[in-house]
Amino acid sequence: MKLNKIDKSESIKLLNLFVLIICSIVGVGFISGAEIYQFYVRFGKYFYIGIFAFFILVFLLTRKIILNFYYNKNKYKMLKNNNNCVKNTFLVKNNIKSFLIFFDVLMIASAMISGLNNMTKQLFKNNYFIIMIACIIIVFFILCIGINGLSKVDYVLMLFIIFIGVIFILNLCDFISFDLQSSTNKKYINDDVSWGSFIFPIIFASLYVFMNIIQLEPILKEYKVTFTKKSINIFSLVLSGFLSIVLLLFSIFLNNNIKLTDFSMPFLTFFENISPTLKFIYIIGLFLALISSLLSCLIGVKRGILKFSKNNIVASGFSVILVLLLGMISFSTYVSVIYPIIGAINFVIFVFL
Repeated sequence: MKLNKIDKSESIKLLNLFVLIICSIVGVGFISGAEIYQFYVRFGKYFYIGIFAFFILVFLLTRKIILNFYYNKNKYKMLKNNNNCVKNTFLVKNNIKSFLIFFDVLMIASAMISGLNNMTKQLFKNNYFIIMIACIIIVFFILCIGINGLSKVDYVLMLFIIFIGVIFILNLCDFISFDLQSSTNKKYINDDVSWGSFIFPIIFASLYVFMNIIQLEPILKEYKVTFTKKSINIFSLVLSGFLSIVLLLFSIFLNNNIKLTDFSMPFLTFFENISPTLKFIYIIGLFLALISSLLSCLIGVKRGILKFSKNNIVASGFSVILVLLLGMISFSTYVSVIYPIIGAINFVIFVFL
C-alpha cells in the first residue's frame, strides 16, 4: 500500500482530525465521571491495568481503522473494472460493514438523545423541554454545516477538557478542597489479588474502547486527510497517549474522592460543592460534550441517508428525526441491552470485516 507524502498544509487538517477523534471518544459519560467509575475506577487499585489496556487498544484500533480506510479505498479502485469473485466478496463485506457501522452510530446517537433528555430533566426540571428543543435546533444547524461545524464545537470542548483537568490537578494538590456530606457504602471490585483483579479491568476497558472507537470511521470518510505510513503510527500513538493521560488524571481524582460516585454525575456534584460559577461553566461543558458525541454519530447517520437523498437539509432533518424517535427508548435500556450489542457488533467489525 502506497500512501502519498504528507505536506505542510495537511498539518492543520491532522490537528482538526485529532481534536474531532478526541472529543468523539470523550463523551458525556466520560465528562460526567459516570463511565470512568463504571469501566475503570470501580476495580480499585487495579484500574491502572484498565487504563494501560485502553492505551494499547486505542493505539492499535486507530491505526487499524486508518490503514484499512486507505487500503479499502485503493483496493476498490483496483477492483472497480474487474468483475470477478474477489471484487464481489470485497464489496459484500464492505456493504455489511457499512450497514453495521450505520446501525452502531444510529443507536449511539439515539442513546445520546435519551441521555440528553435525562440530563435536562435533572438539571432544569420544569424548563427541560425548552432546553431540549434549543439543543435539537443547535444540533440540526451544525449538522447541516457538516464536519467543519463539528470541528468548531470540538475545539471549544477541548479547552473545557483542559479546564477541568487543571481543576482536578489543583484539587489533588490541595489548592482546591471541598466538603461532601455523603456516607458511601461503595466497595471496590477485586480489591484482593486474584485472576479477576487483572482480567476484569482489561475486559471492561476493551468494551469501552470498542463501543467508542467506531465513530472514527464516518469521521475519516467525511474529513479528507493525507497520511503516510509513519504519520499513521505517530498520530495513533499521540492520540492514545493524550486520551490515556486524561483518563488517568480523571480516574485518580475520582478514586481519591470515591464519595462522589454516590451521585449519577460525580463531577457535577464536585463542581456544585466548589462554586456556582464553576458549576455553570461545567454545565456548559457537559452540554458541549453531549452535543459533540451526538454530532459525531449523526454525521455517520447522515452519510448513510445521503445515499438515498442527496439534499443536505433533508438528510440532516431526517437524521435528527430518526434519532429523536429512537431516543424515546429509556437510557437504562440502552446501557443494559443495546450497548452490549453495539460492543459485540464492533468486535465483529474489527475482527472479521
